[in-house]
This record gives sequence, structure tokens and C-alpha cells, in this order.
Amino acid sequence: MKRMYPVISLLLAAALLSGCAACGAVRETAAPQESPAAEVQAPAAPALTESVAVGEAQSSGEQPAAGETLIELRDDTGSVTVTEAGDYRVTGTLTNGQIIVDAPKDAKVKLVLNGVSVSCEGSAAIYARSADKLVIQSAAGSTNRLASTGDFIQTDDNKVDAALFACCDLTLGGDGTLGIFCDTGHGAVSKDELKLKSGTLSVEAALQGLSGKDALTVEGGTISIVSGTDGLHAEHDKADKGSIVITGGSLYIRSGADGADASGSLTVSGGNLSVYSGSRYGKDSCKGLKAAGDLVIRDGVLTVTAYDDAIHAGGSVTVEGGALTLATVDDGVHTDNALTVNGGTVTVAESYEGLEAQVITINGGDISIVASDDGLNAAGGNDGSNAHGPWGGDPFGTDSSASITVNGGTIVVNAQGDGIDSNGTLTVTGGTVTISGPTNGGNGALDYGISATITGGTVIAAGSSGMAENFGAGSTQGSILFSVGDQAGGTTVTLTDESGAVLASFTPEKAYQTVVVSAPGMVLGGSYTLTAGTYSETVTLNTITVGGGMGFGGPGGMPGGPGGRPGGGRR
Repeated sequence: MKRMYPVISLLLAAALLSGCAACGAVRETAAPQESPAAEVQAPAAPALTESVAVGEAQSSGEQPAAGETLIELRDDTGSVTVTEAGDYRVTGTLTNGQIIVDAPKDAKVKLVLNGVSVSCEGSAAIYARSADKLVIQSAAGSTNRLASTGDFIQTDDNKVDAALFACCDLTLGGDGTLGIFCDTGHGAVSKDELKLKSGTLSVEAALQGLSGKDALTVEGGTISIVSGTDGLHAEHDKADKGSIVITGGSLYIRSGADGADASGSLTVSGGNLSVYSGSRYGKDSCKGLKAAGDLVIRDGVLTVTAYDDAIHAGGSVTVEGGALTLATVDDGVHTDNALTVNGGTVTVAESYEGLEAQVITINGGDISIVASDDGLNAAGGNDGSNAHGPWGGDPFGTDSSASITVNGGTIVVNAQGDGIDSNGTLTVTGGTVTISGPTNGGNGALDYGISATITGGTVIAAGSSGMAENFGAGSTQGSILFSVGDQAGGTTVTLTDESGAVLASFTPEKAYQTVVVSAPGMVLGGSYTLTAGTYSETVTLNTITVGGGMGFGGPGGMPGGPGGRPGGGRR
């Protein structure tokens, strides 16, 4: 690499030399006390690609703005220390050096990187030892690189363990490109708050990609992270800190542990987030998005592939909107507490259990689930349920605190286990639920431990006959459990009233033997005809629910089955 000679602006107030054990000599720089330059506005984020490599540093050729201090790096002067608040435009190369910020604790320092390449063996390429806030911007059109290599050497009271390490608030932005690389530690760490505002950021790290102790906030930018452990990490010993907030930007994360891990809350209200955590990358306890506190998704596009739960919270999970596509070997969404879906699109393309929580409430949204066990499961806080095999824990257990309530929305389930399984109660007041349930007799399209009631909405649940259940006492809308013989997947189920009007229709994806159907318009005394493949039967609702099932029982006999055929029937 061509050696560069220093060009220091006449605005420099001081230049002093001191020692640095990790990266050689240090040049100390202070800025004039002038008003900072205007903040760079975040550009519209382009579509994110998987490319993460950043090549040689390249300057945009821009000259310093008014009030900026110019620093041009070169190898023979070692490292640079900034000791005063102000704005600094930095260019040049340090093959084995360091930029240190050691300013007063109330100082705000901004570094505008314009074709900067800094590598440091044994410490951070940029180390903010003291300041109130450090802002790092990549100049428009520039490519910049920060790298840390080798084992970290402690030189003071701080445990520096990242290529970019700040003991203060740290903000990354600009309109250029910044690459951060660390072969033994983390990418970028703030011991206070780490905020990403704009620009293109590429991180490759042996451990965590980006870490903020108090909080980690992503507002914009195009961000790519490949990390050995967590991609995004926030951890604090206080419950009201350690949060991750994503409001915008385009993020690609491929992590060896959790994609995003917050010791506090985690909130997504915008942006485009693609996460590949642990899945097919060799680790079996890696979650996509994880929060020890509450996890809220208000908006944005999320694609999560994880070996463990795609979405996991120690507190509650709330989905208000957005578009989620989840694939996992375990649960699509898991919380030991409450899961509430008010809107948005939730697609669980692959899972052991689709949505699992102690209390599940669905008020709206479009939900589609493919599960090798249960689609919706309210089961008393059993994380790691796939360890229990096809039964998913104790299938005969009851829990009065477990519940599933559907008040609205559209729910489509394709489950090899129970379509909907509540160890407590199941309540449907609205919405549309369609289930391609189990083909084995040990599970049912509907399964509940205490009670199931329906007062509104549409439910068509097709599955095997061995453990079939219907809605029960307390229901005010009619429901019928039909035994339809052996019907092939892809044959449409249709319920009509006496006038021939279609009340409900659904095409199960798998073979089925029973169908539970309930729809608005099904009233006491009415007659209804169900057709399914080779089966057709007309049933009169002499009781609000007809057909009790073979598994756990219930009121009435089963049309077409051993309990008789109310209203006659034909096959």
C-alpha cells in the first residue's frame, strides 16, 4: 500500500505524542470550538444483498466542510488521539494504528470518514475512551474500513474487545460505506447506546456483530452482519435498559447464535429484516429475535430462519402489523406468557409448533402456519417442546390458565399434530379459521383440555377421527362434527343452508376423516348440508352443537358415525 504523508489542518490546536501498547505511537489532536456541521440525512435504503465484503478504502474526494478539522492518517506517525469536542474529517491509512477519542465526558465528537482504512492488532481500530457522544459518518461516495486482528491487549481499565469500541453513546451514519471486521471479538460496541441512522454498513465479527449496553437502535441504512454469536445484542442488568429498537433500514443478519438478543424489550416498527440464526449453521439453541422482556412487532418486513424459535420472548409478544415469514425447527413464535396478534401477516412456513404461548389472543391479521406438531398451542410455558416427540409434552394435561381466543383475522393451519391445542379453554367469537389437521389418530384438528365455545366467526377443521372434538356447552353459534369417511386431500368441503347458500367452504391439503364446521347463519333448528369428496349429508341442528367426537366426548352423536346420523344422510 502506498505510504501517505500527514496533512494536518491549520485549525489544529495541538499535536502531542504519547504511547499506546496495542498499536504503537499516538498523535493527539484537538479541534476548535465551532458549531458542528449539519447532520447527514439518511438516504432511502436500497435492497439488501448478501454481499458483505468491503475492499480497499476509497475517498470521495470531498474537501473539509467549514468548521471541520482535517486529519490525514499515515503509518509513520502511528495513532491519533482526539482530545476535544468538534467535527473531524479523516482520510488516509493506518496499517497498524488506532484512532482514540479521549475527550471530556461532556464532549460531542464527530468523525467523518472519507477513504479511511485503519487496522489495529490487539485493540480497536477506533477506541472512544472518553466522550459524551461519538458520531461516525461515512462521507458520500467513500469506502472505509476498520479492522481489529489478534488477541486483545488490555491497556487501561476498559475491556476493549471490538474493532469499534466506545465507552459513550455511539452513532453510525452518513451516505458512504463502512466495513467493520474483527477476527477475535465483536464488530462495534457501545457501553451506552448504539444507534444506526444511515449509510451502508458491513460487519464481520468472530463474536457479536453490533452491541449496545443501554440500547441498540436501528433507524435506517443498509446493514449486513455476519457474526459468530449474536448479530444484534443489547444487555444491561437493569430491566428498563438493554433494549433493541428497529424503526427502519434494511438488515441482513447471519449469526452463529441469536439474530437479535435483548436483555430488555425488543421492538420492530419498520424496516426490512432478514435473519438467519444458527439454522443450518451448526448451532442448535439459536433464536431469530429474542427478548428477555416484551417483544413487539408493529410494522416492517421480517424474514427469519432459525434453528430454535424464530420469535421468542420472556415477556409478552404482540404483533400489530408488518409482514412476517418464519421458518424454524422449533416454534415460529414462543412466549411463556401472552401472545397477541392484532394485525399484520404472519406466515410460519416451517415449524415444530407454529404459535405457542400460555395465552394466545388473535384479534386480526392474516396467519398461515405449517407445523410438524401443533399449529396453535396454549401449553403452560413449555419451551423446547419438540424434545417431547410427536405428543409435544403431556397431551392429556389441563391448565386453567391456558387459553386460545380468536376474535378476528384469518387463520390457515396445516398441522401434523393438533391444529389448535389448548390445555385450557378455546374460544372463537369471530374471524375465519381453516385447519388441515392430522392424519394420525393420536391428534385432532381441535383439541382442548377444559372447554371450547364458539359465538361467531367461521371454523372448518378437517382431520383424523381418533381424537376428534367439537365445540361444546356455552356456544351460541351452531357447530357440527361430521364423520366423512376417508377423503383425499384437495377435495373441497362445503356447507350450505336449506336454500342452497354457501355458508362455508374450504379445501384441506391432506387426507381427512372428520370435519368440524361452524359458521354465521347456523342456528338452532336449521338444516345444513355438508359435501366433502364422496360424502354428502344433511343435518338438523336439534342442539346448538351436533357430534361429540370419539376422543374426549361432548354433546350429541356424530353424524355419519357411531353416534347416529341426525337428519339422515347418505354416502
